[in-house]
Amino acid sequence: MKTALLLPPAISAFALLSCVSGQPQKPVNVLFIAVDDLRPELGAYGNPQIKSPHIDRLASEALVFKRAYCQQAICMASRASLMSGYRPDTLQIYNTKSLDELAPDVLTLNRHFENNGYQVWASGKIYHHEADHKKQFGSNYFNPETNEKGRGYLVEESWEIVEDTERWYQENRKTGAGGRGPAWECADVPDNA
Repeated sequence: MKTALLLPPAISAFALLSCVSGQPQKPVNVLFIAVDDLRPELGAYGNPQIKSPHIDRLASEALVFKRAYCQQAICMASRASLMSGYRPDTLQIYNTKSLDELAPDVLTLNRHFENNGYQVWASGKIYHHEADHKKQFGSNYFNPETNEKGRGYLVEESWEIVEDTERWYQENRKTGAGGRGPAWECADVPDNA
């Protein structure tokens, strides 16, 4: 059986499809890697300052998309656009509804692969909403659970912000962004921390 693995998606930065061309009778494996909200700052994209030997080696044997563009200034809308083939303004997906809500019958990229005999697995934030992940991938969606709160912060002040927002959400009985901290840190720690 053919296999396709979709990893954290998206949009404007980095996509690789590894395939064997010219052999339509032989099933090919497809590994799709995409990263949203980042620039393609890798050796495979010509940046000599970035040392990324493993992804560079993979890129040397794959199709590397060097002209990928963001569909919408909101990451969830761009991911939904990539996976559905619809422009964000067509579905008005920039209103934070799930793809399943806005286009329940759309043939998504992962469903297209499944319809053509591929086994599809996914990890990371492919779609934005949990309901979309469950509908699209069922038990073939893997999101490792950790005991981390926030984003794995290293600075005590960041943890205080996480605890403050978590407390506020609990006191006000709200759901959503509770437990979030700052978007970035500047910590004097070892490189592998």
